[in-house]
Amino acid sequence: MPVSAVIFLIGFTAGCVLAFVRNPVYGLLTYIGTLYVDPAGQWWGQATTQGVRWELIPAAITLTAMLLYRRRFVSPALFRSGALWGFLVLILWGIVQLQWALDTDAQEQLLTIWGKFLVVSIMICACVNSWKNFRLVLWAHVLGCVYMGWIAHEFYSGGRFEGFGLSSVGDANTGALQLVTGFVAAGALFLSGGWGAKAALIPAMGLIANGVIATESREGFLALLGAGIVFIIFTPKLFRKQVIAASLLAGMGFFALTNSGFWDRVHTLAYAGAAVQDVDTGHARVEVAKAQWQIFQEHPFGCGHACTEVLSPHFVPQEYLARSGVRASHNTFMTMLVDHGVPGATLYIALLLWTYKQLKNLAPQARSMSGLPATFFPAVAGVMVAITIGDIFSQFPVLEVRVWFVSLLLAYGQLLRVHAASAPEELDDMAPDSRKREAASESAFIARRQSLLFAKRYDCSCGAAPSQILR
Repeated sequence: MPVSAVIFLIGFTAGCVLAFVRNPVYGLLTYIGTLYVDPAGQWWGQATTQGVRWELIPAAITLTAMLLYRRRFVSPALFRSGALWGFLVLILWGIVQLQWALDTDAQEQLLTIWGKFLVVSIMICACVNSWKNFRLVLWAHVLGCVYMGWIAHEFYSGGRFEGFGLSSVGDANTGALQLVTGFVAAGALFLSGGWGAKAALIPAMGLIANGVIATESREGFLALLGAGIVFIIFTPKLFRKQVIAASLLAGMGFFALTNSGFWDRVHTLAYAGAAVQDVDTGHARVEVAKAQWQIFQEHPFGCGHACTEVLSPHFVPQEYLARSGVRASHNTFMTMLVDHGVPGATLYIALLLWTYKQLKNLAPQARSMSGLPATFFPAVAGVMVAITIGDIFSQFPVLEVRVWFVSLLLAYGQLLRVHAASAPEELDDMAPDSRKREAASESAFIARRQSLLFAKRYDCSCGAAPSQILR
């Protein structure tokens, strides 16, 4: 058995044990790590444990540990969340669609994945009941993206890299977007961490950025750019200069890693999807979108998951079909419109509006905070914007990282609600250095007052005691 397999098994076992003896969050961290390593997709996993659903084990252990620790399976905030109820309606609509879905196997697989996403959201909202646990989840995500970056570094041989070897990352665009979310999360950890964490994150972020470049993904570039701008906008004034300086250095490092192939693809954005001979401008996606509109007119209630692929030979011009003779969707909204009809498209737009409202409501409170709460919010906002940009260029109806950060957005609101009851002096303990501790003390009264106003207006308690928040 290779060393990588031994290391994984040791970490896997340790995480499952710690979920019982210390905190259920370690089961959640093990689940995230298992998704990135994907032992079922590794040769050693196929040879020794074929058929084992590895990610199911830490998920079951996390849920069991939650029972032992008497955690609420559905916190009040999650129960009252519009995102949860919208997702439940979408799942029910997907079940109804089984009656006429063109590919029932694909539809059933989609419903299975969505059911899993529901469980994952419940686990995150229940386990992330302190800023420490919030940080641990971000670290797990970042380390997973570092692993993806290492794979790209080791196996890249030119062209667009798509060989991440993960079941959840099947193409370059998905891999690029996943890495962008990890890069943004790493920025929050860099901002809030000590010198040791900063030293470790610099090469880590370099590996992640190199992975984005290897994919030569235009959407990855735009998502990273948009997320970076949003990160700066939502950063509190206390950290603004530091973030701008770090962003400039990160930008220079990113440019140093790029190659001509990457910029050749990025420069095609200037054509805005126009048809240009011998240049991939993305014009085929425009033609696919036109065909999808025709499909929707014939199937206003949707025709099931992967409907565009099934019907593309009849609607998409031959020259725009892939070598397989079909063509997939390249826009999440159009995917929801074609696959799930008017209800699916409406629920997708509702999710975007819900996300915007959550960010808008949390932003004033987050900007007045210091320490961990102040650094985490820009990352969550940046990731949500990055995913929305990615939705424009590719289809992501089963993007799990979206579920993670929607749940973390809910958890952030939960923690602010409990944070309102904590002592102002606790803000000092979260500040990274003495200079920030002074600024935190000066703003403590204002921060707490706004916390209480926020708590009164948005009841999003996660059931944790105030003393648990900073543990």
